[in-house]
This record gives sequence, C-alpha cells and structure tokens, in this order.
Amino acid sequence: MYIGPVTWVSHFNPESPVGTVRVLFFAGAREIAGEREIEVSLAEGATVGELRSELVERYPGLGGIAASLSVAVNQEYCGDEVILESSDEVAVIPPVSGG
Repeated sequence: MYIGPVTWVSHFNPESPVGTVRVLFFAGAREIAGEREIEVSLAEGATVGELRSELVERYPGLGGIAASLSVAVNQEYCGDEVILESSDEVAVIPPVSGG
C-alpha cells in the first residue's frame, strides 16, 4: 500500500539545508528501496553524484547497480555533475533490457 513520500533528511550538510528534492524510484530501484518516492533535504551545491552516493548509503542494495543507474532531473536525463535545486524532481532508473 502506498502511503505517500517518505521524508529523509540527508547529511550532506545538516546545518544548512537549502531545499528538498523529490526522488522517484523506478522498476528494480523501487524494489530495492522498498519505496516509490522519498523527499531528501540537500545542502547548497549538492550534485546528482552526491545524491547517488547518499542513496547507496541509505539503500545498500543499490550499490551493485549504482554506476548503471540513469538519473533524470525534472524529466531530463543528466550526469552526476548537475547541481540540484530545491523542488527538483529526480528519477532513479535502473538499466532496462529487452528485445
């Protein structure tokens, strides 16, 4: 049963959180996380790569696929160097296979 987003305050820099991003998990990443979405409070200047590391720390099962996860911010695929801003929506998408 889906009960809404889980709030998770990151420890990037707990003294100066700047805003919150909404993280959506898809397919296998959702199964590993056990959640459809969470909210993460970030410090100023936090990047997609830092968020990826934080998610692996929070959900160790993502570690095996972390390097191959695709990430989209506000519905656009991006690299780890992208700086996140308050209210961004971040999708975590595992590799897809099929024919």
